[in-house]
Amino acid sequence: MLHLVRHLGGQIDRLVRLLLVVFVTGMLAALLLQIAARYLMKIPFPWVEELARYLMIWTGFLGSSLAIRRGSHLGFSMLVDRLPRAINLLVSCCVSVGIMIFLGFLIKYGWFITAFVRNQSSPTLPVTMFWVYLAIPVGSAVMLLQILFALCERLLTASEKG
Repeated sequence: MLHLVRHLGGQIDRLVRLLLVVFVTGMLAALLLQIAARYLMKIPFPWVEELARYLMIWTGFLGSSLAIRRGSHLGFSMLVDRLPRAINLLVSCCVSVGIMIFLGFLIKYGWFITAFVRNQSSPTLPVTMFWVYLAIPVGSAVMLLQILFALCERLLTASEKG
Protein backbone atom coordinates (compact mmCIF):
# COMPACT_ATOMS: atom_id res chain seq x y z
CA MET A 1 0.00 0.00 0.00
CA LEU A 2 2.84 2.38 0.85
CA HIS A 3 4.37 1.69 -2.57
CA LEU A 4 1.06 2.57 -4.30
CA VAL A 5 0.71 5.83 -2.35
CA ARG A 6 4.27 6.85 -3.21
CA HIS A 7 3.78 5.87 -6.85
CA LEU A 8 0.56 7.87 -7.27
CA GLY A 9 2.01 10.89 -5.49
CA GLY A 10 5.12 10.64 -7.64
CA GLN A 11 3.09 10.51 -10.86
CA ILE A 12 1.18 13.64 -9.89
CA ASP A 13 4.48 15.23 -8.92
CA ARG A 14 5.98 14.49 -12.35
CA LEU A 15 2.95 15.88 -14.20
CA VAL A 16 2.99 19.06 -12.11
CA ARG A 17 6.73 19.52 -12.66
CA LEU A 18 6.22 19.18 -16.42
CA LEU A 19 3.44 21.78 -16.38
CA LEU A 20 5.59 24.08 -14.26
CA VAL A 21 8.45 23.83 -16.74
CA VAL A 22 6.05 24.75 -19.56
CA PHE A 23 4.52 27.65 -17.60
CA VAL A 24 7.82 29.10 -16.39
CA THR A 25 9.33 28.75 -19.87
CA GLY A 26 6.26 30.48 -21.29
CA MET A 27 6.63 33.29 -18.77
CA LEU A 28 10.31 33.71 -19.58
CA ALA A 29 9.69 33.71 -23.33
CA ALA A 30 6.82 36.20 -23.00
CA LEU A 31 8.84 38.57 -20.84
CA LEU A 32 11.88 38.35 -23.13
CA LEU A 33 9.61 39.11 -26.08
CA GLN A 34 8.22 42.10 -24.22
CA ILE A 35 11.71 43.41 -23.44
CA ALA A 36 12.79 43.01 -27.06
CA ALA A 37 9.61 44.59 -28.39
CA ARG A 38 9.72 47.53 -25.98
CA TYR A 39 13.40 48.43 -26.12
CA LEU A 40 14.55 47.20 -29.54
CA MET A 41 11.49 47.70 -31.73
CA LYS A 42 9.81 50.42 -29.60
CA ILE A 43 6.48 48.58 -30.03
CA PRO A 44 5.38 46.92 -26.77
CA PHE A 45 2.78 44.18 -26.91
CA PRO A 46 -0.10 44.79 -24.48
CA TRP A 47 -0.93 41.10 -24.01
CA VAL A 48 2.50 39.88 -22.86
CA GLU A 49 2.33 41.14 -19.28
CA GLU A 50 -1.14 39.69 -18.89
CA LEU A 51 -0.02 36.29 -20.20
CA ALA A 52 2.94 36.30 -17.80
CA ARG A 53 0.64 37.21 -14.90
CA TYR A 54 -1.77 34.38 -15.68
CA LEU A 55 1.05 31.88 -16.03
CA MET A 56 2.41 33.07 -12.68
CA ILE A 57 -0.97 32.40 -11.05
CA TRP A 58 -1.00 28.84 -12.38
CA THR A 59 2.65 28.40 -11.35
CA GLY A 60 1.88 29.52 -7.81
CA PHE A 61 -1.03 27.14 -7.33
CA LEU A 62 0.64 24.14 -8.93
CA GLY A 63 4.00 24.88 -7.34
CA SER A 64 2.35 24.84 -3.92
CA SER A 65 1.43 21.20 -4.46
CA LEU A 66 5.12 20.37 -4.90
CA ALA A 67 5.92 22.17 -1.67
CA ILE A 68 3.19 20.20 0.11
CA ARG A 69 4.52 16.94 -1.29
CA ARG A 70 8.00 17.70 -0.04
CA GLY A 71 6.93 19.31 3.23
CA SER A 72 8.62 22.54 2.17
CA HIS A 73 5.94 25.01 3.23
CA LEU A 74 6.78 27.43 5.97
CA GLY A 75 5.94 25.95 9.35
CA PHE A 76 6.81 26.22 13.00
CA SER A 77 7.96 22.74 13.87
CA MET A 78 10.38 23.53 16.69
CA LEU A 79 7.84 22.62 19.38
CA VAL A 80 6.22 19.74 17.50
CA ASP A 81 9.61 18.14 16.75
CA ARG A 82 10.31 17.90 20.49
CA LEU A 83 7.10 15.99 21.20
CA PRO A 84 7.06 12.19 21.54
CA ARG A 85 6.65 10.42 18.19
CA ALA A 86 2.99 9.43 18.77
CA ILE A 87 1.93 12.96 19.74
CA ASN A 88 3.98 14.41 16.90
CA LEU A 89 2.11 12.14 14.48
CA LEU A 90 -1.25 13.14 15.99
CA VAL A 91 -0.48 16.86 15.69
CA SER A 92 0.78 16.35 12.15
CA CYS A 93 -2.41 14.51 11.21
CA CYS A 94 -4.60 17.23 12.74
CA VAL A 95 -2.72 19.92 10.81
CA SER A 96 -3.07 17.93 7.58
CA VAL A 97 -6.81 17.47 8.13
CA GLY A 98 -7.19 21.21 8.80
CA ILE A 99 -5.34 22.02 5.60
CA MET A 100 -7.49 19.52 3.67
CA ILE A 101 -10.67 21.19 4.99
CA PHE A 102 -9.34 24.59 3.92
CA LEU A 103 -8.43 23.21 0.48
CA GLY A 104 -11.93 21.73 0.21
CA PHE A 105 -13.36 25.24 0.69
CA LEU A 106 -10.93 26.59 -1.91
CA ILE A 107 -12.04 23.93 -4.39
CA LYS A 108 -15.74 24.56 -3.76
CA TYR A 109 -15.67 28.35 -3.82
CA GLY A 110 -12.90 28.49 -6.42
CA TRP A 111 -15.13 26.48 -8.73
CA PHE A 112 -18.06 28.79 -7.93
CA ILE A 113 -15.99 31.86 -8.86
CA THR A 114 -14.62 30.11 -11.94
CA ALA A 115 -18.14 29.34 -13.15
CA PHE A 116 -19.20 32.92 -12.38
CA VAL A 117 -16.49 34.44 -14.64
CA ARG A 118 -16.75 31.85 -17.41
CA ASN A 119 -18.10 34.40 -19.91
CA GLN A 120 -15.86 37.29 -18.89
CA SER A 121 -13.18 38.00 -21.47
CA SER A 122 -9.58 38.70 -20.73
CA PRO A 123 -8.72 42.36 -21.45
CA THR A 124 -6.01 41.63 -24.05
CA LEU A 125 -5.90 37.87 -24.64
CA PRO A 126 -8.46 35.89 -26.66
CA VAL A 127 -9.47 33.71 -23.70
CA THR A 128 -12.13 33.87 -21.04
CA MET A 129 -11.25 34.42 -17.41
CA PHE A 130 -12.51 30.88 -16.78
CA TRP A 131 -9.06 29.56 -17.69
CA VAL A 132 -7.32 31.95 -15.33
CA TYR A 133 -9.61 31.30 -12.37
CA LEU A 134 -9.51 27.56 -13.02
CA ALA A 135 -6.09 27.63 -11.34
CA ILE A 136 -7.82 27.97 -7.95
CA PRO A 137 -9.87 24.74 -7.94
CA VAL A 138 -7.37 22.74 -9.98
CA GLY A 139 -4.36 23.82 -7.93
CA SER A 140 -6.27 23.27 -4.68
CA ALA A 141 -7.37 19.80 -5.81
CA VAL A 142 -3.80 18.83 -6.65
CA MET A 143 -2.65 20.19 -3.27
CA LEU A 144 -5.42 18.20 -1.57
CA LEU A 145 -4.33 15.01 -3.30
CA GLN A 146 -0.69 15.60 -2.43
CA ILE A 147 -1.41 16.30 1.23
CA LEU A 148 -3.64 13.22 1.34
CA PHE A 149 -0.85 11.10 -0.15
CA ALA A 150 1.68 12.64 2.26
CA LEU A 151 -0.63 11.92 5.21
CA CYS A 152 -1.19 8.31 4.10
CA GLU A 153 2.54 7.88 3.60
CA ARG A 154 3.23 9.26 7.09
CA LEU A 155 0.63 6.99 8.70
CA LEU A 156 1.75 3.89 6.80
CA THR A 157 5.39 4.55 7.61
CA ALA A 158 4.53 5.02 11.30
CA SER A 159 2.52 1.79 11.39
CA GLU A 160 5.44 -0.13 9.85
CA LYS A 161 7.80 1.24 12.50
CA GLY A 162 5.34 0.29 15.23
